[in-house]
Amino acid sequence: MRILGKQFLSSFFIISLVLVLFTIFVINEFKKYEVSLTKKELFFAADLISTLLENPVSQGKREEINRLVSNLGIKNSIRVTVIERDGVVIGDSDKDPKVMENHAGRPEVMDAISKGMGEARRYSTTVGKEMLYIAIPLKDEHGEILAIIRTALPLSSIEETLGSVKYGVIYLGLILTAIALALSFSLSKAFTKPYEKTIRLLDEIAKGNFKVNIPISDTGGETGKLNLALGEMAEKLDELFRQVSVEKSQLEAVLTAMSEGVMVVTSDGRVNLMNHALMDMLGIKDSPQGRPYWEVLRNREIMELIEKVIQKRETGKKEISFLYPDERYYLVSAIPLDSVGGETIVVMFDITEFKKLEKIKADIVANVSHELRTPLTAIKGYVETLAEGSYENQDDRSHFLNIIRRHTDRLINIVSDLLLLSDIERKGAPLGEDTKASFEEIDFKEIVYSSLEALKTKLEE
Repeated sequence: MRILGKQFLSSFFIISLVLVLFTIFVINEFKKYEVSLTKKELFFAADLISTLLENPVSQGKREEINRLVSNLGIKNSIRVTVIERDGVVIGDSDKDPKVMENHAGRPEVMDAISKGMGEARRYSTTVGKEMLYIAIPLKDEHGEILAIIRTALPLSSIEETLGSVKYGVIYLGLILTAIALALSFSLSKAFTKPYEKTIRLLDEIAKGNFKVNIPISDTGGETGKLNLALGEMAEKLDELFRQVSVEKSQLEAVLTAMSEGVMVVTSDGRVNLMNHALMDMLGIKDSPQGRPYWEVLRNREIMELIEKVIQKRETGKKEISFLYPDERYYLVSAIPLDSVGGETIVVMFDITEFKKLEKIKADIVANVSHELRTPLTAIKGYVETLAEGSYENQDDRSHFLNIIRRHTDRLINIVSDLLLLSDIERKGAPLGEDTKASFEEIDFKEIVYSSLEALKTKLEE
């Protein structure tokens, strides 16, 4: 109904404005016509009077002139004035010419003398009315100006005639306005009816109902084309929203399945997204959506990293550790997104196992170094003994070589164990069939004896 009301008011305003302007135009044109008609009437009257007054004026009979002028003015309701060339009034139908002032300076008199006819509109102090004057010269047979014949009518007579016409025109205008009112309503209703259907269609789309039906009857004309375009748009929007919904579900599934913690922070520092992994890492119970990150995280190192990335728009990384409730290590990476919103994505990796593995590796290196040092020292000592020839018989030589062989085997076993450990770490799997640990009985006496033999050379030194 709002569009109908607006269309109706617009149409009614335009039609009413046209009618008002037309009324003003008609009244003005009628006024011009009345003035023009009055001028012609005054001119013909002046011309007729000049013919009647030609003899009295040429003979200088002022009393006869004044009597004729008075009679003519009364009969025709026209004021008649006879003025000599020097401006002296010698006859007037409304007032005694003897008491009237000189009229030589009157515009209509001056124009009558110079141009052959003069006209003027002004307030007359003699009769106290707004008057329309027409003046023509009265000439003798030689063309000399004997006097000026001036006729006049009050403009109030024109206004009276115009007033009756105004009422008629206004009355006609009101009738036309009423017709325009009814016509505007009918036209507006016919014009807006298709658009109301289009508006209802838009309302359905705005509510999220993209499965709209467009009747065949509503597909004609310009609004029909618009309805068809809206229908196509609704189908595309429906497909787009379904695609966005699928992508959103996929994103939520990925974020839920991720072991890494993920958070998206807006340019004004509010949490736009946080997955469950990060909430578990930070011990967050309630949803942080829309809250400032400094209220959610409560970790100075992470907050400083995020603030730095938001301000400088540069990627930042930092290792942090939590000692409570148990010792955990994390790598936090903050990356500014190249988007209009200026968001920042924060990813938190749990590197506790890597840290533990690094410690284990360090311990293994230390232990292996110690394990390698002992046999190498023994081998070096016996090799030096053999090189110096410090042995009494062949049995001693064989004994030394056996010791060197045993320590060499020990080194080979240590290296094999290191390779096995490296293979297990690389594959990330438990021991397989080919790498099962083997168990056997050992003789502690033999172990002690071998150790003493290995250290014999060192002890002798």
